[in-house]
Amino acid sequence: MLAQGPTSFKIEIPVDSDLLPEARTPGELAAEKHSNLSTPRVSKSPSELRKAEEQSVLLRAVHLEAVQARAARETQRAADAKARRLRAEANSRAKLTSRFSEVAKRDALKADEKKQATHERARIRAARAEEARCVRQAIAEARNEKLSSASERVEESSRRAADIVEATAAKNAHFVKRALALVAAHRQNQRNEAEAASVRLAAKIAAATERRNDALEAAQSRASLERVEMARLELVKLEVERQHKKMELDRSIAAALERRDSKLEMRVEKARADISRVNAAHDAKIMMALEAEAELAESRRAIFAKLNAADVRAKEERSRKASKDLRPGLGSRKASRVLDPLAFEIPVRDSGTEKTSLSSALVKRLKIKSRTSHIKPMTDLETRKALSADARVGFARKDLAATRDAIARRQERVAALAAKVDEQARRGASLAQNHVQLRAHTAKRMNARVGAASVRRATADSEKRKAVARRVLRAAAASGRRAQRLLSTSNNSLEANRTEMFLARRDVIDASRVTRAQSHVLRSLVVSMRGSELLMQKAARAHMSTLPYNRPAKLTQSGGIMIKKLAETGAETSGSSAGGSVSTTSNDVTAARFTTKPDLQQLIKAQNMAKAAETASTDMSFISNDELRQIHALAKASIGSDEDWQVVSDRQSGSSQ
Repeated sequence: MLAQGPTSFKIEIPVDSDLLPEARTPGELAAEKHSNLSTPRVSKSPSELRKAEEQSVLLRAVHLEAVQARAARETQRAADAKARRLRAEANSRAKLTSRFSEVAKRDALKADEKKQATHERARIRAARAEEARCVRQAIAEARNEKLSSASERVEESSRRAADIVEATAAKNAHFVKRALALVAAHRQNQRNEAEAASVRLAAKIAAATERRNDALEAAQSRASLERVEMARLELVKLEVERQHKKMELDRSIAAALERRDSKLEMRVEKARADISRVNAAHDAKIMMALEAEAELAESRRAIFAKLNAADVRAKEERSRKASKDLRPGLGSRKASRVLDPLAFEIPVRDSGTEKTSLSSALVKRLKIKSRTSHIKPMTDLETRKALSADARVGFARKDLAATRDAIARRQERVAALAAKVDEQARRGASLAQNHVQLRAHTAKRMNARVGAASVRRATADSEKRKAVARRVLRAAAASGRRAQRLLSTSNNSLEANRTEMFLARRDVIDASRVTRAQSHVLRSLVVSMRGSELLMQKAARAHMSTLPYNRPAKLTQSGGIMIKKLAETGAETSGSSAGGSVSTTSNDVTAARFTTKPDLQQLIKAQNMAKAAETASTDMSFISNDELRQIHALAKASIGSDEDWQVVSDRQSGSSQ
């Protein structure tokens, strides 16, 4: 069927003005009321009373007719409502059945899809769990390898640190021993040089003494005395120079010892952490050095006193021997002048210079190795062994303290490294846990997104399937209609020529146009019927407005008017007539709705069009079922012929199928 554009049409609704009461204007009503009130009441004549009685009889007849019509309308309306309710129930039952079947199918499809989605999610979840487990296992293996390598590095570093500490201890011991050996050798050389110088000085003194004695013995003159005095002064100068050299030697030894002590103290201060013990030991060393220095000074003073006493005794003996050979007078004077004892003291150091402190070890060695004579041996073998053993014990103690300090430092470093490794392991574990939680959160979000996407995809697929099904149904319906048209136009369309096919197609188009025109006419009839209903409602309202105020009446939902009559015994809902009682229940309202002449003509025209449509075998599916039912009910109520409208009922049943 070819598509047609919108067609404009005109609807004319005829209205019979004779049947409708004329509505009075408000001015006319007011004038009538005013005239009624202003006119004086007079008694009516018998003719007027007779006329009023006739009018009341006529009004009574009209009232009975209205009540009968109303009862018929109510009855018809009840029947229509019952039929409509039955049809609605059947339609709703069919719709519910189809809807339940569709819902069951949809639920089954959704259950299958949900089950498949659940299996798919379970499979994906298992795959992801396996992947995550593999990743975690790989991370744990890498972490274990890293920890094992870190522990190996810690052990290697601790072993290297121990080797470094041992090498440092050995190196320090070697340096200390070498320094001590150098100092001992230097002091031994200085001691040997001092002994050799003292021997040479003693030889010179002895030679000078012998020369002096020889000179004294040879001749005692002023010149010789002056030379003796000069020789004595020279001896004193030599002794002073020797003392100065000895002091310088002591100072150099003390400086060397101080340098060595400072170096040793620096090494000890680096190795020791307790400053109080170092200060206490240093103070103890200073006190011991002062005591040793005092003892050394006392011993030197005793030695010098003994030497002076020996020299004095030797001079006294020489002078005594020489006095025997001299004359009594001269010799006694010279002897008293020459042989007077002379005692002098040579200070060890100047009183103005600051005293230098010696180390305790040096004071101890000087105290042990000090001798009163150059002939007496220095020390015995046992003392030297004890000194060397004490020195070895001291060095061993220092090495042991340094080793313990190094071990403590190594343990501290190992503990710090282990704590660092543990902290790194905890940090790595926390990072791994955070990473796992982040992965789980990401997986949850991805699962939610995938679920939402699957829901949207399923919805889109269902919409697509519905659209495809609708298109298939439309195509099937179109193909069915096309096949029906082809079969209706020609029984042997394949053998017909092109002219016949063209004519048949044109007939089909004309038939479709006629069908559309008929549909428009029928719809125009429906519109006219609705207009008639509106006019009847307006007429009922106008009639109700003309009723006196003491007459109870009301409008019905269908547009009619219901008027009640007050009986002598009370208010009743029924009215009596000569023909019997009329019930006020709802009955057929359609019979009284279209009682005018134009409506009957339109219904007859609609009947003829329906017969023509049945004769032409055209498709009336373009008219809705409600419109067909309404036209059928109206025509049946107005005409009352079931045989005339059998065609319409058959068409309606065919269209519904």
